[in-house]
This record gives sequence, C-alpha cells and structure tokens, in this order.
Amino acid sequence: MNSRLPVDVNTRQSVCIVASHGGGWEAIFEYFRANCPLFGILCISHHYAEKGQRSVLRIYRHQRLVLEKNYRAIHLKNNLVRMLLIPLIYAWQLWTVVCVSMAVRRMRFDVAIGFNSFKGFCSVVLKKLAGMKTAVYFSADFHPLKGRTDLGAYKIYVWFDRVLDQFNLLHCDAVWYNNPRQIQGRDKEGVRKHPRLKERSLPLPISRHDIVDDSAIVPVAQPILCYLGQLSQWLGMQVLIEAMPRLLSSHPGIHLRFIGGSGAEVEELRHLADRLGVADSVTFYGFITDQQKIERLLRECSIGVALYRNHPYAPIYYGDAAKIKKYFAAGLAVVTTGAPFVSEKILEYRAGCVTGETVDEFCAAMGELLKSPEHLLQCRKNALALSRSYVDSVIMSDVWRDFDNGATASPVNRRP
Repeated sequence: MNSRLPVDVNTRQSVCIVASHGGGWEAIFEYFRANCPLFGILCISHHYAEKGQRSVLRIYRHQRLVLEKNYRAIHLKNNLVRMLLIPLIYAWQLWTVVCVSMAVRRMRFDVAIGFNSFKGFCSVVLKKLAGMKTAVYFSADFHPLKGRTDLGAYKIYVWFDRVLDQFNLLHCDAVWYNNPRQIQGRDKEGVRKHPRLKERSLPLPISRHDIVDDSAIVPVAQPILCYLGQLSQWLGMQVLIEAMPRLLSSHPGIHLRFIGGSGAEVEELRHLADRLGVADSVTFYGFITDQQKIERLLRECSIGVALYRNHPYAPIYYGDAAKIKKYFAAGLAVVTTGAPFVSEKILEYRAGCVTGETVDEFCAAMGELLKSPEHLLQCRKNALALSRSYVDSVIMSDVWRDFDNGATASPVNRRP
C-alpha cells in the first residue's frame, strides 16, 4: 500500500513536530517525513527519563537528514519533587523550544504540531517565533478534575496540564483528538474553545511496514500470551499472573511474557509468580529499546493482553492504546477491558475478547478465546484485518486532506 499523499492533496506543506521520545507517535512521524519536502522533529526528553537522554532536533529534506542538534534536559527521579518543580521543568523545556525556533526560522516551516498539552503550547510558540502559518494541538489524553479526591500531589500536574490544554484550545488553529471521548470529557467540565477551532479525530495510526503478512498467522500448538509496555497500577499485571494457575490447569503449555518495566516493579511480579508456583511459565524481558526485537517477540505470541482498569479516571479512558495497535499489527488476538475506546472495534471485528478486571472474568474470557484452535486462529486473522483500517495512509491522508483544504470547524470525524 502506498503511504504517499494522493496527487490531489497539496504536498508542499512543511511540518515541524514537537513531541516526546517514544509515545507511540512513530507512524505519524514517518508519514510526514515521507510526504513533506521539509520535515522537522523536536523530541523533548521526559523529566523522568534515564539520565543522559537529551532533547534532540532533527531536520529532514526529502527524507534525508540535514541537521541534528542536541539540547540539555532535566531529569528528576522523585515523583513528589517532579510535581513541585513542574513549572521550572516546563520553563527549561520552553527555553529549548525558543532555541529551536531561532534555529529553524530561516527554513520557513508551514505547520507546527505539538503532541500533548505542553507540546501544543510549544507549537504556538514556534508559530509566533519561527513565522509558521499554523499551530496544531494533538490531544493525546484528558485529565478530569471535577469531583476527584484521588490525585494527591499529582493534582499539581493535572491542574497545570489543564491550564495548558485550555490555552491550546483557545490559541491553536486546529486540534486533533486521538479519542472522541475527550470531547465529552471537556464538555462536562466546561472547557472553552475558540469558535473557529478546527477539530478532527486522529487515532494513532499503524505503519504499514509494521503489519505482518497473512502467511505469518498460523495455528499454534500452545498459546503464548504477551503483555507489552510499562508496569502501571492501572494495567492489571497481577491479575494475569494470578490467573496462570487456572489457565495452566486447562492449557498446560500456556506461557506468559512481559515485555517492559524494570527494577522493583519487575521484581514484585517475579515474586508473585514464584509464590504461585508459575515462575517457569512466566518470562520477564524487562525494558527493551530494540524495536526489531520487540516485534520479533510479539510475532512469536498468539494473544496480546491489556487489562486496563475500566474507570473514567484511568489514563487510557481518554487516550489511545498504542500497545493494542501493536498487537493488531503482529496478528495477535486481543484480550482487554472496556476502558480503551478501541475495545468497541475489537468486538466489531471479533478480534478477541473484552472482559472485566478480575481473575474470574479474565479466565472466562480466555476460556472462550481458547475454546478451539480454529477460533483463536480466526480471531488473529480478524485482528490483522483490523490493523489495516488503522494504517497510516488511511488515517493520516484523510485527516490531512481536511486540514490542508482549510476546512472550518466541524463535528469530529469519528473514523476508527
């Protein structure tokens, strides 16, 4: 499938993106780099990233790297300190954006796109200082505030995020939501928008290069389950391990893989597996930076799991599930909860199961999925078919065509 823009779409736009390292944006970056004669990306280092990671600016002309500059970053490990110093951290990152705007001003970029609330604010700064025509805010999540008593010190971050979010909706030229639920959440909390703001739905796309061939989906003698990503309290890893004794009793060869996490969080899960006597059936790979290795490990599996807590305050409720898109691309049947918006598509395509958060509910879902090898195989084929509805050339060209033609504010296009 050709990922180039259709010939009737203006491809003369030059795009500069502000984002973080990682985040699931890779397919979007590759799409713009392939379709813009001039493309720039500033990856701002997370303040909780590993020491030594820097913010990096890369400029491409016709897909060829012509400039790369590194900028110092602040790294803080203590959560409370991070929350208290958020304004200082953002001020440092903003200074990085000011330096970048001076570096790219003569290159005459047309569009600045910021991925999350602070980077959306940075897109407005780039527009003003670097003389760009358009600032776009890619809204990756939304944090409700009304009625919440569970935030603690984290409320400082959420409040600051909401201030930036409000600024972006009033000063950016367009906003792209990766989940239509964000519209409902903002409406409930009375968030204001500029009356001429252009709004579009843009779920995270999948690069066509990441989708396996149909021939890779073959019957398996024993299923391998895979969990990919960070080990957060919102993601139900303990449930997966606690379910293993029951799964092993009905499917003796079943295996569970964890790809991600490090340190104490991995050790805690490892101790749980030891205590339940399933250590030989659970493998922890830890955090892996080699994307090819991750893809190879995924393709050896047959089921991808993501037991998000099904709660309106859960981060995934207003976001998009990048790990589930990776499962689709690898041809894995998916078991998840109703928390991610993409769960509706899993049911529609019959690409797996949508379950609850308890051990009993998860085991019941696995029993249904593994009722026959033929059923599991068909679910995997359906997941692969679903992945093609999220391919970058499908998702990006349609949204970019609307924006490029100067569409006025309109209801969000609720594509997959």
